[in-house]
Amino acid sequence: MDISKQHAHLKGICFVLLGFFCASCLSALGKTLLHKIPLGTILFTQNAVAFTLYFLFSTFTCKNPLKTHRFKLHLFRAIMGLASYVCLFLAIRYIPLVNATLLANSAPLFLPFVILIWFHQRIRIGLWISLLIGFTGVICIVNPIGGIFSLLNSWMVLVALLGSVFSAIALQSIRYLLETEKITTVNLYYFGLSSLITLPWALMEWQSFEQIGWLSIFGIGFFLMLIQFFLAAAYRYANPTLLGPFNYSIVIFSGILGWIFWGEIPTIMGGIGLLLITLGGILSMTKLAKGSL
Repeated sequence: MDISKQHAHLKGICFVLLGFFCASCLSALGKTLLHKIPLGTILFTQNAVAFTLYFLFSTFTCKNPLKTHRFKLHLFRAIMGLASYVCLFLAIRYIPLVNATLLANSAPLFLPFVILIWFHQRIRIGLWISLLIGFTGVICIVNPIGGIFSLLNSWMVLVALLGSVFSAIALQSIRYLLETEKITTVNLYYFGLSSLITLPWALMEWQSFEQIGWLSIFGIGFFLMLIQFFLAAAYRYANPTLLGPFNYSIVIFSGILGWIFWGEIPTIMGGIGLLLITLGGILSMTKLAKGSL
């Protein structure tokens, strides 16, 4: 491998790490805000802020960023993406940050099933083994025998997993969109449509931001914008096969933030579960990248 390609790969890895660090920060900030303002308000403001910032940025970097012929698919992607965030925010209120963020970002465990339904491609034995490892980790986190979690917390684990299902569908939708659309257009429609969809919900439960400050509510939108910016930059420099395993850096970042701000320390079973889900997810991404479905 030549030096220039090595540098490009290193840039890609740095950008993907920054993206998932921002994802961890967004989740941590969301966990804090959920105890102070309603969920609808958080979802609307994060997308409205992200749309405004991203639109201002795109006017200097992209010609006709809102031009599209695939509005319905943009709308479908926005609905699926929003649903995944609803599940994430519901989960992080009741279960440790690292568990919720990992489970909600375990789309690689569900993407093969989405592809199976979408393309009618069967799942081969190697990928089944990867998925089995990952779902064994989920069982460890739920721990139905040990009684470490209350019934509500166990349900929230399933809610976080449901978020992964929505995320997997959204990712497949993005794959279709990028066949004809610019990444800037895809992100703008996501932020814009998500803002419009959540606006009625936000208006019904709107309350003043005085108790939390505008900086916090601006921050969650800023992190959402940075996630998309850094991940888009990462995949310009390196391919998904190389970058896929680094998606699970979110476990490290979320674990550190959960420990610092909430004193969250995984149990032994929970730690084993985190490791198995990460291993299963990485193996699953590797199989998918090689076309071993």
